[in-house]
Amino acid sequence: MRFAVQQSAILRVLQQVVNAVERKQIMQILGNLLFDVQGNCLTLTGGDGEIEVSTQLMLDTVYEEGKTTLPARKLFDVVKSLPENTVMEFVKEASHCQVLAGSSRFALATRDAADYPKLQDLNAPHVVTFESQKKLKRMLDRTSFSMGVQDVRTFLNGLLLEFDEGTAVAVATDGHRLSLNRQDVNGLGPDLKQQVILPRKAVSELIRLLGDGDSPARMSFGESHLIVEVGTLTFTTKLINARFPDYQKVIPKNLETSCVIQVDFLKQALARSAIMSNDKYKGVRFALEQSKLTLLARNQEQEESRDEMSVDYSGDPLTVSFNISYMLDILNSVDDEWIRITFANLNSSALVEEVSANDSLYVVMPMKL
Repeated sequence: MRFAVQQSAILRVLQQVVNAVERKQIMQILGNLLFDVQGNCLTLTGGDGEIEVSTQLMLDTVYEEGKTTLPARKLFDVVKSLPENTVMEFVKEASHCQVLAGSSRFALATRDAADYPKLQDLNAPHVVTFESQKKLKRMLDRTSFSMGVQDVRTFLNGLLLEFDEGTAVAVATDGHRLSLNRQDVNGLGPDLKQQVILPRKAVSELIRLLGDGDSPARMSFGESHLIVEVGTLTFTTKLINARFPDYQKVIPKNLETSCVIQVDFLKQALARSAIMSNDKYKGVRFALEQSKLTLLARNQEQEESRDEMSVDYSGDPLTVSFNISYMLDILNSVDDEWIRITFANLNSSALVEEVSANDSLYVVMPMKL
């Protein structure tokens, strides 16, 4: 294998794949990236045995085709350290690959490409297509913050994707809050309702890899794996083998008491309340009365804050407490200028929705302060 490439071009594709490689691996070769040069095309693959990212780069100069693997982090650091307009030459030798760049020369140890454990020959019979990658990114952005972290219930440490009648629904919950987003897709018919659960790392990597462009995102999946393809980028992940709880039971129904609040005002007031809230629980009281919301926070030193704002509310006086971080996560994910918070009583979960958009909803359990 021998080829030449611009530093900026190889850096761009390295940035796409290197994060999929863990710094500590069960197998040493998973600390490497797989280089495969066929014709004028370089295919670059990295993974950790659970997820895998593969992308392609067209090369202007190829002297010899071939395959090898190179240490991911070392190579990435080498390429980053070089000037942007540098022409780099990769020359595979017996046990090393020479990387030549101007007056600089690096000899990186290689491992046999035949030993690289690619996720391949996967059974993924179900296929859906998102109209654009930004719609898939939006779906993940608007729900992923509600995933659990190291919960013994493994399904909570991931994100549910449910497909039914031309609609994809993403749901995440940690048992204290829930986020849901819907997007239209092409593919599965009404008789092919399917559910899969993506692991936390897979969701984070997809959000990082997906852009705001209009290129379609093709998603295929089976019982154990899911594959996302956007342009020359292919992302593969193993799925969580578990049953996700019935999220519909968590969404409050028939709620009659609601208030409409301006997002920026509430966000700023919550940030101020966080300063005086309990360091451990980060709770804040929402005290609602005619056309007014008062936020009350107090910490263990009996220090407190009070913030008042005008809201659209005409119900009976109501006081309910929420986790500040949970509310801020919702406010930071929405695009609308206004949100509607709907309650049943001070002991029930609240339903949060954007006023002028209907593709997302959020459920937050109250706190006892």
